[in-house]
Amino acid sequence: MSEYFEELIGEMPRSKSDMPSWAEPNKSSGNAYLAIIELKKEKELYIRGHGQSADYKKKKLYQINQTEVGDKIGITRNSLFNQNTFSGQLATFLDQTNEKLETAKIKRLEGPKKRGFQNRTKKQLQLELKEAVNEVNVLKERNSEALFGELLSAIPLDVRKKLGLKIR
Repeated sequence: MSEYFEELIGEMPRSKSDMPSWAEPNKSSGNAYLAIIELKKEKELYIRGHGQSADYKKKKLYQINQTEVGDKIGITRNSLFNQNTFSGQLATFLDQTNEKLETAKIKRLEGPKKRGFQNRTKKQLQLELKEAVNEVNVLKERNSEALFGELLSAIPLDVRKKLGLKIR
């Protein structure tokens, strides 16, 4: 059970030694670092849940932008990424995180596709349904003809004559 929570928590740093030297705990640099990691988890969940290329038309759905980080910790993005001593390292970390998310997206899109009806278009499903209905109708016709032939052969000869059926 604890392995599940470890996997869920993932790479959240537990102490100062787990954080890079530029990210100080309880300061804006550390908070921004943790915010990027949390946002990365959210974006990874999105990537795991969406396997079609149409789901990735907007980058904000699977990439982290500076404004999101700033909003998450309540500081403007400009002061985080341009005006502080750690700004360069934070921007580099954000870029590396976005690259990891991009490779995860590509891997997800190249991965195994869904099978069955979910992977087919509406037109394909309609065509398959029409073909199946036609095939069922043909089989019903064949089956009813065979059944009718057996029924006629089972009727006695004198009854067939009275009904006016052909005698074979």
